[in-house]
Amino acid sequence: NLGESTELLIGLVNKVMDLSNLEVQSEKYDFTDVDLKIITDDVVKNTITLVQHKKIILNIKSEEGLPIIEGYEKSLKFVIQSLFENAVIYTPEGGSIDVQLFTDKDNVIWSIKDSGIGIAKEDLDKIFEKFFRTQNALKTDTEGTGLALSISRNLIKRHGGDIKIESAGVGMGTRFWFTLPKK
Repeated sequence: NLGESTELLIGLVNKVMDLSNLEVQSEKYDFTDVDLKIITDDVVKNTITLVQHKKIILNIKSEEGLPIIEGYEKSLKFVIQSLFENAVIYTPEGGSIDVQLFTDKDNVIWSIKDSGIGIAKEDLDKIFEKFFRTQNALKTDTEGTGLALSISRNLIKRHGGDIKIESAGVGMGTRFWFTLPKK
């Protein structure tokens, strides 16, 4: 009905405005010390009910003594939450999600790999474009906006990092990871 459609549209517009504000705000705030492990644990805690409901096997591994990074915590929480929620939404019941936090010479790396719907090779280079959603994603989750990954890439780049994706194809799961410079 018209009332429900209007509410849905208002909700979508509000979400777009919130996301836009988050992008702009990260320019205004001073970076502080941020612990990605604490943010990850918080995001998982807030989503664990859905993980359990879908009987998803969740593995989280964090390197011992993971360094603190400098960043804007609200932005980094948005990125981690977006990537984690996508993994949960697009992983079928009984699937698995692996989250890893580790370092290389210069960076802290946050990685999430799922056994979900995967992404066709031809869509991999478009996945970070605003409003882009794969056909497979549209069938699985009709409420997505196609904005979270684009905004996540912008936020990670503002932190001096990079975000990447890999998938062997449809039905083969997906891995996202981002790097942030060590403090």
